[in-house]
Amino acid sequence: MRKRVLGICFGHQVLCRALGWRVGRARGGWDVGVRTVTFARGLDHLGLEFLGDLEDLSRSTAIVEVHQDEVWEVPPRATVLASSDKTRVEAFAVGEHALGIQGHPEYTLSLIHI
Repeated sequence: MRKRVLGICFGHQVLCRALGWRVGRARGGWDVGVRTVTFARGLDHLGLEFLGDLEDLSRSTAIVEVHQDEVWEVPPRATVLASSDKTRVEAFAVGEHALGIQGHPEYTLSLIHI
């Protein structure tokens, strides 16, 4: 059907699992709080135009994390878009149709009262 799918946090993990990838307990334990996520270099050349102008993407950003599980392994057809010092696969894409984000970009500081 070529529909676009976005998975956030548990949805990120479920999407990976549904595609046959390895997901499990985070080796470093719970990740709770605000973490700096670093984007992979060269994303503007990967055919991910649906994400917007990646050339202007900041090299890193802060994102709220609340998870105990993580993606352990992605297949060759996936592109790891971001990582952190605690979680190797913070974001991934599979072509133009699947995007997973481990953290919570929908949370704002005022929402979580930090």
